[in-house]
Amino acid sequence: MSDGFIDYQQLGITYELIGLDIIDGSPVYQLKRTFSDGIEQDLFFSVESGLLIETLEEYVQGSPFIHSYKSHWNYRDVGGVKIPHVFIRNVGALGPPHGGVVEEVQINVPLDDALFVPPES
Repeated sequence: MSDGFIDYQQLGITYELIGLDIIDGSPVYQLKRTFSDGIEQDLFFSVESGLLIETLEEYVQGSPFIHSYKSHWNYRDVGGVKIPHVFIRNVGALGPPHGGVVEEVQINVPLDDALFVPPES
């Protein structure tokens, strides 16, 4: 899954560079991503590493006071691709922050063909 970075124009996604910002004392580039349905996200990339470190969006569309923050860190190289192994999501007053730690990532793992057999009608 490209998460809207590959072939984004065919998906109707646009990007706008907002500029530089600071998160936790480190400089970041801020981009605004707009999906074809009008949903917007602010993406923050580390100036130093170029990696996505945070995503900000309205948690409930049309409620600008309820935001969802997704943070990504502890990137590790897996098959030549940097993958975040720790993530956390915060939805403010709607609930406590939650997240996870990825223990293992496998790329292009062979899958049993039985996984693709449609259920019987």
